[in-house]
Amino acid sequence: MTDATPEGWPGGVGMRTASWIVWMVCAGALGCATPRNRGTSPVTVDLSVLPIEAWVNVVAPGPEGEWWAIGNAPSAPSGNGDERAIEVFRSSDEGRSWQPAVALARALNTTRAEADANGIGFLTWYTPEIGLAAGYLGTRAFRTVDGGKTWKTVPLVDDQGFSALERAGNRTWLCGSSGRILRSEDQGASWQELATTPFDTQDACEGLSFLSPDHGWAIGHEATLWATEDGGNSWKPLTRPFQPLRRLVVGTPTLHRLNGVVRLTPELAWVRGTGGLYQTTDGGRSWSAPIPEEDAETSSLSVSLTPDGRHIVTRTPVGLPLEQWIPSFEQAWVFSHDSVVAFSPDTADVSVHVGGQLVRRSPMLTFGRGPETHLDGFIQQGPRRWWGWSGDQVMASHDAGNSWFPTGRTSGHSIRALVPLKDGTLLAGLWRGGLMRSSDEGRTWVSGEGLEAYDFARVLGQEAPENPLACLLSTPDAVLEIEFDANGCFAETRNTLELRLQPEGARLTGKLQTHLRDPPDPRVDKVLARAVGEQFMRQLVEAASRPEEGMHCQSTTRIDVRMAWSCGSGSWRTAQYARFTGSLCSSWGRSEAGGGERPVPHERGNGVFRAAEALLEGVTPARPADVPGAQPGATR
Repeated sequence: MTDATPEGWPGGVGMRTASWIVWMVCAGALGCATPRNRGTSPVTVDLSVLPIEAWVNVVAPGPEGEWWAIGNAPSAPSGNGDERAIEVFRSSDEGRSWQPAVALARALNTTRAEADANGIGFLTWYTPEIGLAAGYLGTRAFRTVDGGKTWKTVPLVDDQGFSALERAGNRTWLCGSSGRILRSEDQGASWQELATTPFDTQDACEGLSFLSPDHGWAIGHEATLWATEDGGNSWKPLTRPFQPLRRLVVGTPTLHRLNGVVRLTPELAWVRGTGGLYQTTDGGRSWSAPIPEEDAETSSLSVSLTPDGRHIVTRTPVGLPLEQWIPSFEQAWVFSHDSVVAFSPDTADVSVHVGGQLVRRSPMLTFGRGPETHLDGFIQQGPRRWWGWSGDQVMASHDAGNSWFPTGRTSGHSIRALVPLKDGTLLAGLWRGGLMRSSDEGRTWVSGEGLEAYDFARVLGQEAPENPLACLLSTPDAVLEIEFDANGCFAETRNTLELRLQPEGARLTGKLQTHLRDPPDPRVDKVLARAVGEQFMRQLVEAASRPEEGMHCQSTTRIDVRMAWSCGSGSWRTAQYARFTGSLCSSWGRSEAGGGERPVPHERGNGVFRAAEALLEGVTPARPADVPGAQPGATR
């Protein structure tokens, strides 16, 4: 490690340490995390299978049993040179492999050029020949009457991004960002704007659920809930579920939202809000306490049939009484009486569930052409997310090893062991020695060192080197510099701290800024006793060294913490660096049923941010306006 000052770091901070292990489970009986002879893993993979780089908006049944996936790609593989082009892929083996649907993409893009828009979010079929595509398409929808061979634009009376498409009987409804509601009586061939709407641009329409052509509910962005008994010609408000406040960032309550609604019967319905899922059994007059949503990566989906013949995607098994159903609010589509296909926007995974069991979960993959190759080893990051390696090739599985796909290579350096980190970052120990790190799911790799090497050895049960931060507590001369920033809807700060220990004492300097639009607090410059300085240093080292256990506060405020430290003096002084990124969370987690709170587990970036913030707040002199009886311009 050198003393060179990399650009953008306090005092020159160069090593990136994005985040560390939350938890790691390994199939111990198979020795998956233990270095082993190359190619001796019992798991075999097809290295010719490749993930398809595309951003999918909708997966739906196509003609003749095909599956269609429609979205956009970072480039334009359709070859028309338009980076905004619609991309379409088809599968003839129930989603196991995909290939570009060139003719279909060309037909849709020809229609898109006429509409000057490209965001298809919904695809519904009225008959095997008649289909409708809608979404962010300006003042148009797309319609086909020949099974998708050709498409024509259908004029709409409103230019908005649609967030809901609902069908009941011969009627179809669209609503979205403008708050206006559109209705079609002829399988999407023509549309009219309804004369009344309960929504506007501030309280946009988020969801629709109709039991019949006349009876339906609608939800708004501002947690409003409405009912119609005449197909949307008029609306009346319903009682909304009570959503207790949750703190994502200290002092900032969450905003109440509703973003999903499913009616099962006239009396029984569910809505999804920021507080969880809520059930009513009396037609919306009262609501149950919230239940949390399951993790999409671990949940299984079923197809349940309502008494009136509608197929509903549920989290609960088939056969339960209707009152015990819990609908799924994922992006999911029913493909048959027992098959569900879901898409995860966070991971770009397509998952297939048959008979209430997860069969497969992965990005869209190309067809494999063999041969099968034994992995050198594999390791589990969670129940279904696994990582494997063969030589320098990194492989991933999102369905507990049922399907594998390559992510990247470690530049020709054969891998001895992998350790996955909390946010998907990977550490790779090499047979030649040394460590590499990937921050993009194994696609690209750079050298790793410092705290990363310490954690890598500790997790694998090897003899770990000394914690690089330990010297701050064991040498007479030590200095720690921290820059800790926050950016989000409710926080935007730039803060600094420097703690210097010397044989005769200690000194703490720095500044806090509660918001970039506010003037910073007075700069801290405090001389401390050596014992007090050591206590402060111990708090910061503990926050940066403590193993992570995972935080799930859902904060929108992102933090960036950069640390630089050196120990010793003169020619013996060495400089080391670390970086943490993550979310800014309070010291308490989400509300539990019954009103209790549970402590939030530790995350290093959040811990260092909070510890540094607390130290500076504890010694920051009061602003003049904060002093009792002070006048503007007064000083202490």
